[in-house]
Amino acid sequence: MPAIVGEILAGVILGPAILNYIQPSAIFSSISEISLFFIILYIGIEATTDTFRAGIGKSILLTLTSFIIPVLIMIYVSFMFLNLDLVQSLVLSIAIGVPSISIISVLLKDNNMLKMNAGNLILASVIISDIIALAVTSITLDTKKIYIEVPGIIIFLAIVVAIDRTIRKNSQKVMGFFDRIHAMDRGEKIIFGAVIVGALFVSLLFELIGVTYVLGAFFAGILISDVVLGEDLNGKLKRTLSRLNDSFFIPIYFSIAGLEVSIPGEGYLKILSVLVLLSAGIGGTL
Repeated sequence: MPAIVGEILAGVILGPAILNYIQPSAIFSSISEISLFFIILYIGIEATTDTFRAGIGKSILLTLTSFIIPVLIMIYVSFMFLNLDLVQSLVLSIAIGVPSISIISVLLKDNNMLKMNAGNLILASVIISDIIALAVTSITLDTKKIYIEVPGIIIFLAIVVAIDRTIRKNSQKVMGFFDRIHAMDRGEKIIFGAVIVGALFVSLLFELIGVTYVLGAFFAGILISDVVLGEDLNGKLKRTLSRLNDSFFIPIYFSIAGLEVSIPGEGYLKILSVLVLLSAGIGGTL
């Protein structure tokens, strides 16, 4: 059984759902957000744009079969048979059907799949699903956002692709720049700090256009590679983040997530059970 299951259960047991020893708070929420930032930044650094581009067709197909089709069926069932209106059906179905990037990424990391084609395919599909889910729910709740969020997402992704291509074309100059900084006193600390600050800035930009900072951290990380920092320095960065995540950020994030769990009422529990079974059954067989 994955370790994250135990971490979530620890939060559920100690939280309001069962023993009520620990209450969720703003401090815990802040720690959780910081933890998730570092988890996803590491996943982005481990991923590469090459593998994403090579498998984009398969990733879109996986998104269609594992997310879009199950969600459409859940919306239909919710609206026609579970007495929910269209907006409720859409938002609830997407909330249940969208894959969790935090859980998926940690499972891929723990099973050493981040360097495998299958792992990158799954990760790309999760990213696509999250972007679709965020855009659709935001537009559903406020139709005016279609003129802000959708163009913002497209423009920002285009900028990320352009930056990646520019870095690769000038890889020797970029690596030379970081090598000179690395040779300075405390140069390694300066570079690591710059990576984190840069990733925070990209995450902030994603938040400003209405998209979760999590995707910002991922796309910031994906721009960091051996081509940018060099193999030695990039390896040190990944090992440092991996140790921080394994020893602190991953356990604390999922434990706090467990604190947020609440027991739903009987009526909602029936609806939730039906939709979860539909999502698992359809998404798992297509």
